[in-house]
Order: sequence, then structure tokens, then C-alpha cells
Amino acid sequence: MKKKLVVLGIVFLLFFGISASFGVEVRVSLKLNDQYIESDEPNILITDTTYLVARSLVNALSYTIEWNGEERKVTILTDEKEIEFVVDENLLYVNDEIIEIDQKPFIRNGRTYLPLRIVAEHLGCTIEFNQDMYTVNLSKETVEEIPEELTYTPSYTEEDLKWLSKIVEVESSHNDLEMMLAIANVVNNRVEDERFPSTVKDVIFEINTHVQFPPAHKDSFPTVEPSLYSKIASKNALEGKNNIGNALFFNNQPFKSKSDDLIEIINGEYFYE
Repeated sequence: MKKKLVVLGIVFLLFFGISASFGVEVRVSLKLNDQYIESDEPNILITDTTYLVARSLVNALSYTIEWNGEERKVTILTDEKEIEFVVDENLLYVNDEIIEIDQKPFIRNGRTYLPLRIVAEHLGCTIEFNQDMYTVNLSKETVEEIPEELTYTPSYTEEDLKWLSKIVEVESSHNDLEMMLAIANVVNNRVEDERFPSTVKDVIFEINTHVQFPPAHKDSFPTVEPSLYSKIASKNALEGKNNIGNALFFNNQPFKSKSDDLIEIINGEYFYE
């Protein structure tokens, strides 16, 4: 058992090593049998471990999950197992076995986060990874139908993430995640605003009186390889992390005509409503 956990841990590190390298959080999507699993708090990658609020996944697998606030303990019950996680404790209790784990459960925003890899393995799921989409794919043959209320349809596609990562890469002159996140959200905000096109790609390539994103119109743009930072910023933005409010414009010099609309300056970039 412990050997299997170590091997899977290495796979996670190789796949999601970006977070370990840069010390940042990435919002990760979760699928079970090709259906996206809903959660009221985002799944997050910290260092080399993805954590989740497990209730929706456990319910989708038709198992039971319980919370003991006094003991700060999460118990998952299947037909064969009783699996107990204790907040801030690196021991996992499976039936009568005690297993040492490196990733401790923790509480954030009033919800208990569990290490996804360990939960999935003990619930009999097969794990695969989509590196381009920062998505964990779980599968289990015995799951016949997942209740609709536990699933959702993402508001973006792999194509959206690809183009957004490219424009963030070429528009950001610094390797600064906050600025990249803000640029990604400017594009997202335009997609949501009726005055602009309704897709990420169309926003990026829009010409309205003048070119909106000049780097996108260079011959080399389609071949741009986004940095890991650009991918993280874009994924986080598409997953709802917004650090710039409803900004629709940015520039490396101030717009005199929009001084009243200035939201924030990040590393020399001026962001406006």
C-alpha cells in the first residue's frame, strides 16, 4: 500500500511539479467517469498535492461521508472500508490499519480539505491526468449514474485555456503571477461583457476601430508556447479567481482619458474599467 502511494505521489509531482517549483496554488478541475464533479470550494494544487472538499465526490460514488466537529474528523464509509482523516494529522485510519501520510487534511473557508490522491485510491478509482487542462480524471466501472446535482458543465473549453495562456504569455513582460492573472481576467471580463465578442479567441483577435491585442496579430502568435506561470494564471482565472474586478482594459502607460476608471496598477500595468 505505502509503495503504491509513493509511486502515485511521484506521478503527481511530475505532472503538477509547477506548483512545487513556484510555490503557488493552482485550481484543478475534477472529473469522474468523464463528468465534471461540482464543489462549493475549488480543488487546489499546493506543492505536489491536490486537495478537495470530498463530499460531492464521495456522494457521486454512492458512499457516505460524515463530519465530527468535536474530533475534527472526516469519515468515509463504503461497503468494505471505514476511512478516517483527522484535520492536521498525518495518520490515516482504514478499518483497523493506521497509515502514515505526508499530506495533512486542513480547514479553509470553513470546509475540510482532503488529499485527493489518497481519497481516490482508497475509494477504488483509477487516476489519470490532463496536463493541458489541469484536470484530474477519475474513473470507476461500478459507478453507473452520477446525480445531476453533483455535476456541472464548465464555462470554458480546452481551446479557451490554450488561447488565453498564449495571450497572457505575450502581453506580460514580467514573470509575475498577479499581473498575469489580471490580464487573463481582462479577457474573461470582455467575454462576459456584451460589448465584446463572446469567446476567448474572438476577444483576443478582435479588431474594433483598432487592434485590441496587437501581439495576437503577429505571425508567430499561434506558435507561442506559454510558460507555466501563464498556464497557471489562465487556469485560475477561468476557474473564477479574480484579482482585478471588472477591468476591461490595461496598458503599460496611463490612459489620461480614463483616469477616473483606474482600478489598480500591477508591476507597471494600468488596469481600467
